[in-house]
Amino acid sequence: SIRTTPLDAMNLVINPDAMVPGATYVIELRGGCAGLLSEGLATMTIVVNSPPKGGSLAVSPLTGTAAQTAFSLACTGWVDDAADLPLSYLYHSSRLLSPTSF
Repeated sequence: SIRTTPLDAMNLVINPDAMVPGATYVIELRGGCAGLLSEGLATMTIVVNSPPKGGSLAVSPLTGTAAQTAFSLACTGWVDDAADLPLSYLYHSSRLLSPTSF
């Protein structure tokens, strides 16, 4: 299924990677009240962006100590649709849990 939520939920949650890059989807929502003959309708068209491709990430130095070593990160060679330019990059760090941590 493309969604993780039931049909009668208040929100629509779509599974990761459920939509094909470059494809167009139309989401239609219909609703009404029991006992009434009329219903409401809303539609939304979504064009799924294709991800950038062809680039690389370089890290220097390859090893070090957190909060002590200054690391340099460089993204080069990435290509994307002109409408998506300029590209922006987000770097994130987190603690690596030891194998015995839960």
